Amino acid sequence: MLEDAMKGVKAYILANLETYLAAVESARSVTIPRWDYLDVGYDKAPHKTSIEILPIRGTREYGNREGGPLLESFSDHDIAVIIKNIGGDPNETMWAVLRYDEAIQDMILADDTCGSRFVWALLEEVETGDMMQASEAGRFRFAIARTIKVREFE
Repeated sequence: MLEDAMKGVKAYILANLETYLAAVESARSVTIPRWDYLDVGYDKAPHKTSIEILPIRGTREYGNREGGPLLESFSDHDIAVIIKNIGGDPNETMWAVLRYDEAIQDMILADDTCGSRFVWALLEEVETGDMMQASEAGRFRFAIARTIKVREFE
C-alpha cells in the first residue's frame, strides 16, 4: 500500500541520513545544516530545513516472480522526497538542498531494497524549484523534489 511504502521510505531515510550526510560533508569539506522536520506529510516547520515524503502515484500490476505463482500481485509506488532549506545566502541555501539529495541518492544506490523493505527502489527524476525570497527579509528558500519508485510484492 502507498501509505506503507511512504512510511518505509521515511524509516530508511531516518535510519541512515546522518551517516550519509556526514560522508558528503567529509568528501566535500563542508558543513550541512541538519533537518528540523522529516516526516510523511506536509512540512510543519516551514521556516526550517525540512524533508517531506509525499505520494505521487501508485499502480498495481500482475506478473511472474521467479519461483512464485504464475500471476503475482505487486505494487509500484512513486514517492516524492521534497527537501527544503531556508537561509541567508542563496548559494549556501541551494547547495545544502543539493547535498541532502546527494546523500539520499548515495543511500538508495548503496541499498536498493531500502533495508529489505522493498523488492527494489529506483532513483528517478529530480525537479528543482526557483530560489524564492522567504517571508523574513534577507532570507531565501530553495526546494527540490526527488522521485523514488519502489516495488512491493503483495
